[in-house]
Amino acid sequence: MCAPLETSKSTNILHLGIGINLTALLLELHWPNLTSSLSSFDFRTYDSEGIIFHGEIDGPGSWFLLALRQRQLEIQMSNEHGQMMISQLGPNISDGKWRRVSIDRNEAIIEIRLDGILLINLYQRTQQIAQNNTWLTIALGGLIPNSTVQLLSPLQFALDGCIRNWSWVETEVHTLNNAMEINEHRRCFEHEKEGSYFPGSGYAQFQVPVFLINEDDPKDATPWGLRVEVSFRPVLASGVLFAVQGQNTMAFSFAMDSHKKAFTITLFDKQFSKHFPDDFCVGNWQSAKLKLLNSHLTLNTPTIKATWNIHLNDFKALKSVWNKSTATFYIGGIPGSSYFTGCLEIFLQGKRVDLDLAMNKHGHIRTHSCPI
Repeated sequence: MCAPLETSKSTNILHLGIGINLTALLLELHWPNLTSSLSSFDFRTYDSEGIIFHGEIDGPGSWFLLALRQRQLEIQMSNEHGQMMISQLGPNISDGKWRRVSIDRNEAIIEIRLDGILLINLYQRTQQIAQNNTWLTIALGGLIPNSTVQLLSPLQFALDGCIRNWSWVETEVHTLNNAMEINEHRRCFEHEKEGSYFPGSGYAQFQVPVFLINEDDPKDATPWGLRVEVSFRPVLASGVLFAVQGQNTMAFSFAMDSHKKAFTITLFDKQFSKHFPDDFCVGNWQSAKLKLLNSHLTLNTPTIKATWNIHLNDFKALKSVWNKSTATFYIGGIPGSSYFTGCLEIFLQGKRVDLDLAMNKHGHIRTHSCPI
């Protein structure tokens, strides 16, 4: 029975990622009006690294950063006395569970708690903050625009994460709710699982050399072949799932064709197709394995097996494209063609493709989460 993929998003859960034409959301709070230094929010992610928020008091000289690195919380901060970083705070929190995070700066003491448990109680020497025209600026999901902050340890900024039930220095702010109301890409899915979601409006592009197998290594006797394993839950039965491109040509692609109700494989100017299996169902998880070796191309799903003979010259040409430093591969679409919509995971040459490694990626792709 087909179960449609629920792609609606919650109006109460903010996505921290910065998509196309979006910048980090900014909160600007007048310091003399603040009656509390406590901020708290529920946080959920499957991502392992990225910025949760960056705050500055009266300019870039005094700042605080809360981030995720290797699935654990990290803080970096700076003031007139210097700069510091503390990593590996608390447990692994990249498991998709909601957790309550709180940060309190009381005079010279900074406290960070996770689900009410104290992670760190840090004394920070600092000067008295001037009250007159001082502003607290907070950027969510990235650095404050045009920031001159130099981090002690480089960090991947983008974070596929969500927050809800927030309170920023116990001040009611409407900026976040207004942003979600205006742009649905600011919202998170209500329920998520680990994976990647493609919205049907773009693709991810990678450099092939990252995945090269050194067949000239005498210790590796495995002959070269292209091996692709795809797991996907489509919203529509169309779109390019995977493709390899040379400098001036699309060498290989694997796609769904909704009109033919078939998988289509293109190898240069040759095309092969196989009707969807009887149990193919939009909204349900599907899987397929492709293998191209010498003069044979195979496509296997749990219920169908197909083999085609190919010209050895085409195989050699694909191998030549693959081994060039200019070669790229695409996931979720190719320029000028139909894009895939749904959840998608790919293993290429036996390795899981990490979307964080993409050289180009559409800003609305969710790299580590997909709706349930």
